[in-house]
Amino acid sequence: MNKLLIFWTILFLLATTCPLQAQVTNTNLFMGIANQGGTGSFNTTYGFRDNIAGATNFPAFTQGTGNTLVGANASNYTTGSDNTPVGFNAGAWYLRGSQNVFIGSGASGQFYAAESPTTSSKTMVGNSFVGYGAGYNNLGDYNVFVGHQSGYSNVTGTNNVFVGTNTGYANTGSSNTFLGYQAGQRNTTGSNNLFLG
Repeated sequence: MNKLLIFWTILFLLATTCPLQAQVTNTNLFMGIANQGGTGSFNTTYGFRDNIAGATNFPAFTQGTGNTLVGANASNYTTGSDNTPVGFNAGAWYLRGSQNVFIGSGASGQFYAAESPTTSSKTMVGNSFVGYGAGYNNLGDYNVFVGHQSGYSNVTGTNNVFVGTNTGYANTGSSNTFLGYQAGQRNTTGSNNLFLG
């Protein structure tokens, strides 16, 4: 049997008979309980309450394109494009930006820590966060944080690479490389550093 026909048959059955509320709108695919579509294009969501509007006051997709969201409450993009949050609350409060990857529970959990979530004009670009709470308060661009709470308090720092548990935890500086358990954990405003340990 044709694989495409099977796919569309399953999708139709999910959309019409299953509480998963699968939706295909504007070339978007939304699967999961309480998921809701928007006007963006080429977005895929799978999980509980990804981009829901209403009960939890999260904004649904309005203009985003090319985003893939997996996990309960994974992100709530409004204008972001080409982003991939994976995990419970990964990018949960993220409103703008493009080409970001958040993997892990709470990765980039509330990017707007220094700004109002409804008035923030900050657009995050080119970040990769892997691990629980990695980049949780991040507003910077082009950062790579790998490890439990790596770059947790990084609000303004850009072009940083942190690998290891709690690396760069309090950092707000830029162009730092911290490798190893708690390397650069207490660095706050320092920039252009290399910490190994």
